[in-house]
Amino acid sequence: MDFVITCLPGLGPLLADELAELGISVTDPGNAHVGIQGLQQDALRACLWSRLAERVLVPLAELDVTPDQAPERLAAAVDWRALVPPGVDLHLSLDHGKGVRGDSRVSGKRLLRALPPEIGQARREEGACAVRARLDENSARL
Repeated sequence: MDFVITCLPGLGPLLADELAELGISVTDPGNAHVGIQGLQQDALRACLWSRLAERVLVPLAELDVTPDQAPERLAAAVDWRALVPPGVDLHLSLDHGKGVRGDSRVSGKRLLRALPPEIGQARREEGACAVRARLDENSARL
């Protein structure tokens, strides 16, 4: 399973070294993140023992699409009923990458409208299933 572990900008190489010392397989060292491949136990180990890691993210979907098609295509790419437990609402944070025209709030609303009707929407991350999306010129990630 792939994970992305975030850190402060400039600390990516140090985080990669720290994770390697913890026995975690680093696949994509970046400036403010490190990609790893492993089991849930590896992600939990990073959460518990890393001094530099901020968050552990699970990539849900990456599509080669234009921003005008991305919200609905991202919504269709994920089994939301399996991801969001009953009784838990979803909080979406969507950003546009450099060069993407339009308002990211409109794109976020389009994605939320494309979700199954039983998926509730939360205004805050606390207590919700938090999902982040990014739309770039020729790709979209969730």
